[in-house]
Amino acid sequence: MVLLPKINVPKEVKDFRLITLVHSFAKIISKLLANRLSAFLLQLVCENQSAFIKGRFILDNYKYVQRAAALFVSRRSPKR
Repeated sequence: MVLLPKINVPKEVKDFRLITLVHSFAKIISKLLANRLSAFLLQLVCENQSAFIKGRFILDNYKYVQRAAALFVSRRSPKR
């Protein structure tokens, strides 16, 4: 824990801001795991899931839906 002064000349305890590094260990571990996992992410996540993955774009899903809709319309049998 570290006390940072809020004002130039602190005189009382309320004039300090408490800074703690308790959560930094969890952040470091999660960053390490995320960096290691990023190398395998493209193999783990299906191609149609594209949001928040480096090198993929969320608009690609719109293209997939548009193509699927066009395919369904072209294969629809005529009504009798």
